[in-house]
Amino acid sequence: MQKTKKKRGEEEPMEVDDNSAANHNGEPSGSNGHVNGDIDHISDDEEGGVRIGDIYIPPAPKPALTFDANGPRLIITRIVNENFKSYAGVQILGPFHKSFTAIIGPNGSGKSNVIDSMLFVFGYRATKIRSKKISVLIHSSNKFSNITSASVAVHFCQIIDGEGEDFTVVPNSEIVVSRTAFKDNSSYYTLNGRRVQFKEVAKMLRSHGIDLDHNRFLILQGEVEQIAMMKPKGHSEHESGMLEYLEDIIGTSRYKAISFLAADLELYSAVPFLRMPLTHTTSNIVFCLVTRAMFQPTRYLIHAILLDLTNIINEPIEQLSVKVEEYSEMRKEKLNRVRLVEAEKLKLEQPMREAVEQMILTNTVHRTRNMLLQKYIHETNKIIESKNKDLDELKENLAAIDGKLIQAQSLLKEKSEIYQTGMQKYNTMQTKKDELTEKLQIHKKRTVSVQADLTQANKKKKNLEQLLETEKGKLIELELIPEKNKKEIEDCEGLLERHTENKRLADEELGQEMAGVREKTREFQEIKDRLQAKLIGLKKIVDESTNNYKLAESALKIYLSTEEKENEKLQRMKDAYEKAVQDVQEKEASLNDLTTSVPDNERKLRDAKQKFEDLKKEDTQISREARSLRAQLEESRQAMNANRSKGRVLDSLMNEKRSGRLPGIFGRLGDLGGIDLKYDIAISTCCGALDNIVVDTVETAQSCVEFLRNNDIGRATFIALDKQQHLIQHYERRVTYPENAPRLFDLIQVRDERVLPAFYFALRDTLVANNLEQATRIAYGQVRYRVVTLKGDVIEIAGTMSGGGRSAMRGRMSSSVQQDTSEQDPQVLQQNENRLIALEDRLSNLREEQVVLEENIISLQRTTEGGKTTLNKLRIEVNSLKEQIPFLKRQIKEQERKAVASRVDQREKERLETVLNEAKEKMEKAKIDAGEVEKEVHGVDAQIASVAGNKVKNLQSIVDDLSKKINKIGAEISKLKITEEINEGSGEFSGIKKEIASLQEKENKLKGERLDAQNNVNKMEKSLEDAASKIPLWEKELSAIKLEDPCVEGVPGIERPDPLVRHDPTELEECSVDELRNRLKAQKTRLGDAKPNIQAIQDYKTKEDLYLKRAAELDEITTKRNEMRALYDQLRKKRTTDFLCGFTTITTKLKEMYQMITLGGDAELELVDSLDPFTEGIIFSVRPPSKSWKNISNLSGGEKTLSSLALVFALHYYRPTPLYVMDEIDAALDFKNVSIVANYIKERTRNAQFIIISLRYNMFEASNRLVGIYKTEDCTKSVTIENKVPDLPERTRNAQFIIISLRYNMFEASNRLVGIYKTEDCTKSVTIENKVPDLPVGDAAA
Repeated sequence: MQKTKKKRGEEEPMEVDDNSAANHNGEPSGSNGHVNGDIDHISDDEEGGVRIGDIYIPPAPKPALTFDANGPRLIITRIVNENFKSYAGVQILGPFHKSFTAIIGPNGSGKSNVIDSMLFVFGYRATKIRSKKISVLIHSSNKFSNITSASVAVHFCQIIDGEGEDFTVVPNSEIVVSRTAFKDNSSYYTLNGRRVQFKEVAKMLRSHGIDLDHNRFLILQGEVEQIAMMKPKGHSEHESGMLEYLEDIIGTSRYKAISFLAADLELYSAVPFLRMPLTHTTSNIVFCLVTRAMFQPTRYLIHAILLDLTNIINEPIEQLSVKVEEYSEMRKEKLNRVRLVEAEKLKLEQPMREAVEQMILTNTVHRTRNMLLQKYIHETNKIIESKNKDLDELKENLAAIDGKLIQAQSLLKEKSEIYQTGMQKYNTMQTKKDELTEKLQIHKKRTVSVQADLTQANKKKKNLEQLLETEKGKLIELELIPEKNKKEIEDCEGLLERHTENKRLADEELGQEMAGVREKTREFQEIKDRLQAKLIGLKKIVDESTNNYKLAESALKIYLSTEEKENEKLQRMKDAYEKAVQDVQEKEASLNDLTTSVPDNERKLRDAKQKFEDLKKEDTQISREARSLRAQLEESRQAMNANRSKGRVLDSLMNEKRSGRLPGIFGRLGDLGGIDLKYDIAISTCCGALDNIVVDTVETAQSCVEFLRNNDIGRATFIALDKQQHLIQHYERRVTYPENAPRLFDLIQVRDERVLPAFYFALRDTLVANNLEQATRIAYGQVRYRVVTLKGDVIEIAGTMSGGGRSAMRGRMSSSVQQDTSEQDPQVLQQNENRLIALEDRLSNLREEQVVLEENIISLQRTTEGGKTTLNKLRIEVNSLKEQIPFLKRQIKEQERKAVASRVDQREKERLETVLNEAKEKMEKAKIDAGEVEKEVHGVDAQIASVAGNKVKNLQSIVDDLSKKINKIGAEISKLKITEEINEGSGEFSGIKKEIASLQEKENKLKGERLDAQNNVNKMEKSLEDAASKIPLWEKELSAIKLEDPCVEGVPGIERPDPLVRHDPTELEECSVDELRNRLKAQKTRLGDAKPNIQAIQDYKTKEDLYLKRAAELDEITTKRNEMRALYDQLRKKRTTDFLCGFTTITTKLKEMYQMITLGGDAELELVDSLDPFTEGIIFSVRPPSKSWKNISNLSGGEKTLSSLALVFALHYYRPTPLYVMDEIDAALDFKNVSIVANYIKERTRNAQFIIISLRYNMFEASNRLVGIYKTEDCTKSVTIENKVPDLPERTRNAQFIIISLRYNMFEASNRLVGIYKTEDCTKSVTIENKVPDLPVGDAAA
């Protein structure tokens, strides 16, 4: 076999012509790589493999633990050599037996070339096939001298064993693997006639159980003894011992190294300068590295392979151990960093707490302001709610007025229509009336004339004439009385009848009384009768004159009534017209004033609002500028404080700068810029000038040096900016760099661009690469560049490379600018402070102006709104009056026409007045005459009464009263009947006119009420709008209130502020606005002008975040370290368990095999350290029969061979391979042991095919088939025969032969042996039967 005492690196690997190799599972070589990822778990897959992070340890094949075939197995049927080594032309070796085939032939005939042909197909390199290069394998002889290629084809098939030597070939299982080599040392493989790469061939062979990894199927000439001679354990990782050998068989070697193809190593051996010894476990990685490096410069090839081999080619367990150590170192580093940051954080805690206290006071002010604004909103909402109720009432009132107005307008329209219709009728009736009046006057005149005539004609007929005149008067009155007064006339007539009846009764009673006293008063009565007769005449005259007067008066009034009424109506219309015109003039004057004043007020209001907005904008801008300037001042103060801890030299120089003696100092270069944390290591490593101090001129640098020297403070390096100005054109030039790698200079952020030349002076065009591979490509390209990686590896332009180590330099530049070049100047700071004070003063003035302006805006709003309301009301009233004036004009014109039409005839008027005056004079004269007579009558009555007594007097008084009443009622009836019909039409329409006038007045009143109601609604809506408009402003201001959150957690005594709350109405009702205002004022007074030191909080938060980050990193690395340690222990335990399980089985079987082969010996594998089998290795101890336990090295050659074969058979039992190829393994054995071994192979190993080259008769006699190798004309040929016992010749069966011989072939064929030996100078003999011994079974062998 291939496992020998040589170092592993001295073993010759297989040869491949592929560009990539496969691992033992046929997977790409990169599938089982170095532990380069996170390893956080061990998991078993479904096939039994173990995965540790990104390392996959495949499962070990399950041990067979049997010698019997338990299924199809692969065998070699034949080998076809064509021009391979000593085989000229096409030579077929075989067919080989399924179990045991012996290859025999004389020395030098080419027997070993059979194995070489197998090695050639199985991918071994030329040196393994006893050649320096592949082209030597091509046959070359005198007869065949110009052959250009050689090929070997190995034919396989799968069989299923039957009884004895019977077997069945699995259908379609034939496989032909061939390899062809050419003179140019190239070769190729074919699989079943299809050209393939070797990894596919290897995958196929492995799938059938051929052990290409450990090569147990192959034992070359002289190697069998070296199996037992292996050391207990390899002294180095490149040596192999018994421990490593068994681990490979058991499968626990997969815990130590990544699996690979042995054939990968030839490519590695092609690298002439790399001669480090390699194991099979490293070949796959080396293959990948070499393949990748073929296209890279030589320097990178050497560096990359050496680096990768150092970092990658390790045992997985060892890798985990290294990882544990690395994590421990990393944890130690992280712990130190945590402690350092914690100390820095504690120094910043006190300023942070002071700033937080200031924030708490500020937040208290914000909370009070928040509650005050909510109180404003709450009160405003209450006002809005109350006003909404009032508005609803006003709207309801307006709706009611609208309803009334609509009703009045509808009724007015209806009455107007009635009035128009009535007026038409009235005009018609008036015309008729005028006509009737004229006729009536004519008839009256006639009646008066007739009456006069009748009066004169009937004077003598007293009572009859009076009655006739009375009846005529009644007739006239009845003719003149309209039907409308019939009832009244009837009442008067009834009353007249009653009075007449009463008068009659009174006359009768008076007559009776007078009859009693007639005699006494006859004389007086006669006087009275004469006087009464005279008085009757006079009364008739009075009555006539009175009636004439009344008729004349009535006629005049009737004649003049129409004109007077029309004139009165015309006058009223003119008065209404003049009043309307006067009101319009007055209201238009007010309207003009308001029309001018309202726009002026609106303009003033707009100007005030615009000015207010401008003030607010200026307020916002100044506030923002003040906040920014305040923050800058705080940052500058913090930066100045921070610079005090940078070192004695820098502190001293910065003090000189602050004092103004050295103003040209900018600061430490690393503090003048910031860079992303991603590039921290890169810039900290490659920029050595970060600690240099930047100054403006060389003179400033000289002054600094003198200052440091005179005060013995220390040394410093200065960068003078005036000498670096020539670099500006270089760094401003934009160039595209290879692979778009960024320039480190471009990644730096600065506040003062004046310091950029200093950074460019320190960095130049240094590029940043993600990893060393990219850095190498960029640095060693056509144009050389200085390149730094993110891990701190630097490649200079000269080609030198620096880097490595477990720790990297970092932290020399922050992620933000730590020092501002301008703001840290004390003079600049003072200027900024003065500017901040001026801004705050201006801000205070602005806010006072805003308050005054806001009050002015409110006043203007009220004035403007009132003016608008009055203006609208006046416009409505003026429009209404203007609408009435044309109507009044039309009415006046129409009335004037009526007045003109109703004007009387002046002559007729004068005539009627003359008639009236005459009638009046006659009436008065008649009354005087009658009065005198009546006085006389009264005198006589008094005399009669004095004679007759009071009763007569009373009766006379009653009669007189009734007469007066009768006369009065008669006159009234006449008057009613005369005037009613005339006034009937005008009375009816005057009522309608009054209703229309009343309705118009009501309409105007309702319009005024509606206007007032609408104005009230508008005012209320405007008030609501104003109140509602304030709420969004307060809400906006409320939303703008933000609590200052220090964002500091985990510090005792400091809590995150609770968010601003919305107070419920109950809480808001309990507090007053004045109370909140006083509280806010007091809190602002307490707060003062001091502002929180935000920089202190930010610095603390930065340190806190950094501390948490570092602590998290520490926890993470601690967890990873612990997990890695657990994984390491778990993997070691699993390796030990798996190994001991297989080791026990192999040791037990080894003991059995050795006892069987040696017929009584003993052997065992012993762990040097039973507690840890992997520290000291395994000792192979043997006790030959009848001997003591011995070390392998002290055994004879035969005993070593037997020990090795026993181990091989034990391993075959544990993990069989389908075929074995052995070259002269029996060279050191005597005939007995050869027979034992040969018969064991034939009888007990039925699950494998053995192809053995041997020159020992006992060996090949036991084989099933013989392949004879011979050479003719310098060319090897072969012949195959079945190995059967030949029939003995007849001539030897009837004779006895006793032959003395020393030749093994001779005495081995005898039937009995007589051995002669000599002891103590005496000859002795022993006789034994020459038979094949029975093989012992199991442990029962003796």
